[in-house]
Amino acid sequence: MVDVSASIAPTAAGTVSIQLAKNGVLELGSFSVASAAAASTVSLGFTSLVQVNKNNNPCDCTTNPTTIQLINTG
Repeated sequence: MVDVSASIAPTAAGTVSIQLAKNGVLELGSFSVASAAAASTVSLGFTSLVQVNKNNNPCDCTTNPTTIQLINTG
């Protein structure tokens, strides 16, 4: 399980978002989006279940790691 909590301070008004990617592929349903004013702070967050490869049990991190990223837009 991944629990994400982020504060974003945009320099311009508009839409801001964060989304989780596993091994470079965006995870559907693992995102948060909000409208923001310039020079404000917006809190975004979500909780998501992320399945890792069977090879990571026990951790086979040296030859086949699972990479988790947060993509911020806006």
